[in-house]
Amino acid sequence: HVDDMLCLAQSKSLRDHTKSDLSNSFKIHDLGDLSFYLGMKFTRDRARRIIEIAQDRYIHDILERHNMLDSRPFSAPMRVSLRLEKLSQPSDPATLREYQKMLGSLMYAITSTRPDLAYTACYLSQFANAPGSDHLDTMKHAFHYLTGTTDLALVFDCSKPLDIVGYVDSDWAGDPIDRRSITGYCFMLGGNLVSWSSRKQPTVALSSTEGEYMAATEAAREAV
Repeated sequence: HVDDMLCLAQSKSLRDHTKSDLSNSFKIHDLGDLSFYLGMKFTRDRARRIIEIAQDRYIHDILERHNMLDSRPFSAPMRVSLRLEKLSQPSDPATLREYQKMLGSLMYAITSTRPDLAYTACYLSQFANAPGSDHLDTMKHAFHYLTGTTDLALVFDCSKPLDIVGYVDSDWAGDPIDRRSITGYCFMLGGNLVSWSSRKQPTVALSSTEGEYMAATEAAREAV
């Protein structure tokens, strides 16, 4: 590590011992209890044993960066049954730069705290090399959705038994361009969302059953 680091332990004495060992070899600064880390805000209710992780400040920053802070909020991240054309080249260099910057900003939120945008990012990333005006409008639609959902957070409640429960599904040949299917899964630990994914399958499924088997394989691998 060259920058931020979290220290977690089962006891205060073990945590303090670890920090002491690190300080013997490296120049470190102890910033106290966790509140912000890599753009994520951590809120801890020790009495109820609940931790919330949100990215409202990060989302505010990216909306401001792309001049969409005051945009009208949308209720969904993407239009239902949307089908965009795959272009051979971008419509213009400015559109390409803006699209790729917005996609990168979106991806970090998705991998950290926003699984509700996972499918949208999976779909929009297919056009990252050659976006046009329609693709950029769809990207901005996702940012309109962010405008109204900046305060969404992942909630981790420690009061439930730590059972692992997973859900998985796939469509079949949902992409009209290459006819590959999408696998989507999520896993809960004690009712708390800890893992999620939405991505295109590596090969074309010859039936809906085959598409489901490929999805189940990915989910089983993640479960293990």
